[in-house]
Amino acid sequence: QSAPLSLAMFKRLFPGPLLPQWLETKLFPIFSNGSAQLAGLRLKGSLAKIGGLDRRENADALTIRLRIKDLEAFTDVSMRPVSEVSGEITVEDGQLLVSKVQGRFGSSKLDELSLTFEDLYQSGQRYNFSVRGDFDLEDLKAQAPLEIIPHPIREFVGHFTIAEGR
Repeated sequence: QSAPLSLAMFKRLFPGPLLPQWLETKLFPIFSNGSAQLAGLRLKGSLAKIGGLDRRENADALTIRLRIKDLEAFTDVSMRPVSEVSGEITVEDGQLLVSKVQGRFGSSKLDELSLTFEDLYQSGQRYNFSVRGDFDLEDLKAQAPLEIIPHPIREFVGHFTIAEGR
């Protein structure tokens, strides 16, 4: 376990070359500010296996658990930025689990989001997504273009013409 690190410091220390590249190129740039804390790290296997964590057959050699706090997300895109983002991130057996995520955007409150990428090593990412909160319809419409939101939800929300209500 580590002391909380600034997100910038965490990004510099994260062993990106050992994991699929999209984590650093697509996921990390979404976030800014805040802090990350290493809650657990386990390496299991030979040096060759650990050195090959970027390959699916070696996925069971790494377990990493992180806590994130007060991050900001999507600050550099045209959608509403998400602030006060806190939650937990786990990489284990080739899966990425993002859980207990809370945050705010516009006048909406995200009470709990979970997102599970079933296989970090697969090019066409499949994931499970669940969310609970109090959302302003106008805020949801503004977020609709985000790629991380499942396509059916983006399409449904994108059809709103008058976005008032909760």
